[in-house]
Amino acid sequence: MIKSKLIIRIIVILVFACLIILISSNRLKGQSALKDTTSFRIYYRKIDLATLKGMKNYELNIVEGSFFDSDDVFFLHSYKSKVVGYYSVMEIGDWDTSLIDKLVDDDYLKIDGKKVKSLSGSNYIGDISSSHFQDALIKSIDERIMSKKMDGVFLDTVDWIDYYKDNPILYNKLLDGYEIFLNKLKDKYPALIIIQNRGFNSFEKVSYKYIDGLLWENFSSPYLNNDSEKIQTLENVAQVAKKNKVAVFTISFDSENDSRALSNSLNWIHLQSQMENRYSKWDINTN
Repeated sequence: MIKSKLIIRIIVILVFACLIILISSNRLKGQSALKDTTSFRIYYRKIDLATLKGMKNYELNIVEGSFFDSDDVFFLHSYKSKVVGYYSVMEIGDWDTSLIDKLVDDDYLKIDGKKVKSLSGSNYIGDISSSHFQDALIKSIDERIMSKKMDGVFLDTVDWIDYYKDNPILYNKLLDGYEIFLNKLKDKYPALIIIQNRGFNSFEKVSYKYIDGLLWENFSSPYLNNDSEKIQTLENVAQVAKKNKVAVFTISFDSENDSRALSNSLNWIHLQSQMENRYSKWDINTN
């Protein structure tokens, strides 16, 4: 009798352990959140009712969370449209006083003791390996995106990590920090949809385990110019995305027919846009 109870207890423990592993695996990869998505739109300006009515025609809308409130999100949810809020991971906007007020000096990326500035020279770059910076980002995401009941977050400026791939010590430090940040984000919001903009090396090495979607901004068929390096990147991204069931979204501003055809052949979701005012103009007559 005692032996039977022990066997039953062991079986229960093993089943429970398997469930934990399965849940953890699904949580990390977020495999199903975007798998049926066929249309998306990106818009970063203020909204009104006409804009919202246009947005309802897209299954996924990537937006600037500051311009939304929970009622706007509820409206789009009533039409089965997902809403994902923009957030810059590495580049700290000089306008973003809400985030800046949360930071300390060690939250800024420094090389040779000097803070690193963006290519425009107006913004500083954050040090994603800083635990304090990771927590400040998540706190800001709480306030700007999750408080509005949005479905997820769109992580921009991740490319900055890849810029340092030729500096192994710094690169690995930032890459490890990014993975810790993603893990913290998923721990706090297990059902959160995460979409990453570009950052292909980071995607292949780390973030494929955590994100639901990858946006390939400025997508253009590398076969047009027979660019071997870009072709290799394309093949790598396609392989990793397919294996880990990460949805890939592409947006192009030129070479529409070739880029769309390539994206569609890979079962990716394509959007053709204009370079001018690409995320700041909503033509409601086309929706």
